[in-house]
Amino acid sequence: MHVFTFVIADGTVIDGPAYARAVRDLGVSAAEVNRLRVRMATITGTRRAVLEVSRGSVSLALRPLAPAPAEITVEALPVRDERSQPGHNGPDLGWQRSVLVGLPTHEGLLADASSRVVQAIFSPLLTVSEGVVTVSGHPGTTPSIALDGVLGILADHGCEIANTAFGFSVRDLMLSETWVVDPIYGARLVTRWREYGALVAGRTSINRAGVPSHRAVNEMRKTRAVQV
Repeated sequence: MHVFTFVIADGTVIDGPAYARAVRDLGVSAAEVNRLRVRMATITGTRRAVLEVSRGSVSLALRPLAPAPAEITVEALPVRDERSQPGHNGPDLGWQRSVLVGLPTHEGLLADASSRVVQAIFSPLLTVSEGVVTVSGHPGTTPSIALDGVLGILADHGCEIANTAFGFSVRDLMLSETWVVDPIYGARLVTRWREYGALVAGRTSINRAGVPSHRAVNEMRKTRAVQV
């Protein structure tokens, strides 16, 4: 099973064509994709969509879109990554939810056996430092259409995109401007870390060297909303 979650706003989806390609690549027929498109095009208002794909079949559930902050607090002590299928969205959602609900913060970190940070509990991370945007190339990082879209925006603005093959260290994240890239809420800036029970300010005053802010990127993401 693969699960995609995103926002539908009056029949449009940010990075909609990428989601359509991903569904087709999972074996969903063209006829079924077209039926899904017709249904989504008729949705009014703003909803959170949960798209489940299993064995060539697809189902769509619509849920309310709860408000959430664009600036968040993240637990600095990583959780050992126990996902069974880290390269897939869906099979480990139950375990991920159980981890997140036990944290007193908006998000947490998953780390491998070497204590390298793979990603946030649900979403990929990126850092901004001296004009360079760095993403994780760790093999356990789950692919993300939202992250691909954000990186496309940053690349269009001339930003240098770097890749750290073995994930991040916690210190890397705390010394850089760090974003959690969420498919629902977009780029979320880590403004506070919870370290050993105390709250530590995240790095937000940096030499941006042309890198747009997370809020600016989120505004630009809205312009990528099209019918699927």
